[in-house]
Amino acid sequence: MTPNRNVTIRCLCVVDENSLMVYDSYNQSYKLTNTMEVIESLVDTDQASSMAVIDKEHVAATIPNRQAIAVFKITRELVMELKKETLFPVSGKCQAIATLGRYMIVSFDEPNCKVQILDMQGNIKRSFATLNELVAPWFMSRDLVTRTTYISDWRKASIVAYDNDCNIKRVFQNNEILGLPFGIACDAANRNLYVCDFRKGNVCRVDVESGNVSCVLTAKEGVISAYCVALSMGKLYVCMQNCTTMRVYNIT
Repeated sequence: MTPNRNVTIRCLCVVDENSLMVYDSYNQSYKLTNTMEVIESLVDTDQASSMAVIDKEHVAATIPNRQAIAVFKITRELVMELKKETLFPVSGKCQAIATLGRYMIVSFDEPNCKVQILDMQGNIKRSFATLNELVAPWFMSRDLVTRTTYISDWRKASIVAYDNDCNIKRVFQNNEILGLPFGIACDAANRNLYVCDFRKGNVCRVDVESGNVSCVLTAKEGVISAYCVALSMGKLYVCMQNCTTMRVYNIT
């Protein structure tokens, strides 16, 4: 996006190959952008923590302070338009979200930390086996190939992988390179995760097969205080805390 000192990107998701949706917490607005300019903007005081595409016309966003999920509709006629279609309550302070066909996977923060599968009306369909592995599950990404859900927990400095039966598959933890994992994006084709390290501000790459972690984007590449990421078509979109720009990197 074009630098603007009065913009703070809180979260983002890739809508299609030409556009993204972001939440600008400074201006309390949801925006559609092509990374060069804002296409459409919707002022809304319900601050999003995470967003996920439901289908080509709908995006869901978690609203922690309302303990609710908002569903936005994107219309593509003469121009792209954005409007809030639905807001439904959930059972706690929702944080991360990913879609699973006709359902959503949603994580909830303390004091009632949990991960649930919900339908599009907010009804609980299934719960994950969280045990004691999660304390602050703020970010999530899903591998559609292996049907694995990855959830980062910055307080436990870990990433927990869940299989399609909602059971813990693996835990990536205690890695000095990884630091405190925040935003996370899955590169299913190459079996990698891209993770924002909130401690050092870098972006790390995790090989999900070997567990090896390497630092791939630092201040040298223009990444400082990396906060959230999204991945699509070989492009990694990186947003930084209290920063006014979004950076795009080719990873192929």
